[in-house]
Amino acid sequence: MAKQQFQLKPSVIAIVFQLMIALLIVWLLLQVLSLWLSIICIIIVAWTYFKFVRARRILGLDQLDDREWSISYLVPRVPSQHLKSTARQTEIQRVELRQVIDHQIYIVLEFQQAFKPVVIWCDQVSKTQWKALKVLAKML
Repeated sequence: MAKQQFQLKPSVIAIVFQLMIALLIVWLLLQVLSLWLSIICIIIVAWTYFKFVRARRILGLDQLDDREWSISYLVPRVPSQHLKSTARQTEIQRVELRQVIDHQIYIVLEFQQAFKPVVIWCDQVSKTQWKALKVLAKML
């Protein structure tokens, strides 16, 4: 199998999906709870969402060997020791691919290490890269 490389863009489909789920949760909270409890829950949901948005974001995947991959990602903003501003850093981690699950509109990559599974939406990669991911899912 040829070595593969995937550069990931931000996904519009993922953002729309998350927004739809959030609106459904808000609607259900307003139906079930009193107004002030609903507002508290909505604030908690919004805080958690923005906390997870700041989490590290995958930029790319490179195949090193059969099941060995390297993942490059942006880490959350960290205060710089030399500058007053905050800087974003890119880090690379070596992982071993355990499983690839195809859910038609997105593909999940699971790894042996404690690294979180990577969800790749169909609009994050080009059509040729998406087809290569589909083939990878069938092969593993």
